[in-house]
Amino acid sequence: MKITKVDIVAAATITVSLAVSFLFINKQVKDYAYLKGKENKMAQELTTHKDTSQWIEGVEREIELIRIRLDEFDRRLPRRKEIDNFLRQIWRIAGGTGIGINVIQPKTLEDDELYSSLPVHIEAVGRFPDFYSFIYELDRIPRLSTVNSLSIDGDSKGICKIKLDLLIFVSKEKESFKEWLLK
Repeated sequence: MKITKVDIVAAATITVSLAVSFLFINKQVKDYAYLKGKENKMAQELTTHKDTSQWIEGVEREIELIRIRLDEFDRRLPRRKEIDNFLRQIWRIAGGTGIGINVIQPKTLEDDELYSSLPVHIEAVGRFPDFYSFIYELDRIPRLSTVNSLSIDGDSKGICKIKLDLLIFVSKEKESFKEWLLK
């Protein structure tokens, strides 16, 4: 019996077909095993939660804990009337670290759904180690959320001109997180 090109092509086609079929069947078996595992897990959860009222009470306790944490977060944010004190705190930090502030300019308060944010532009002059201390102290203030931009231009004497844009979270006076959550 002589093997021809047609026989080789047929054997290759059969081999490829078998390999593809095997891969397809293997994927189907894995998918079935995954779904069967999910079904068994759900059945187990249902049997462990025989008393759904206890389960619901647990969920309600978790929701209440989330509400308490949201209220605590809301209390930590400064109110709009406290913004002036916060800006004074930035001035004090600058003075304590040896930074001279030339400009501290609050921008327009931006309202988000849960809180407001206040962009603040700062221009200052100082030595780099003092600037590092200034940034370190600013980072320790919990209501300061992000530094949006930072530029430092230094001269040969080690004096830096600094431009810094901060974003401060501010609590919305209209409603607390809890009130928003209960809507």
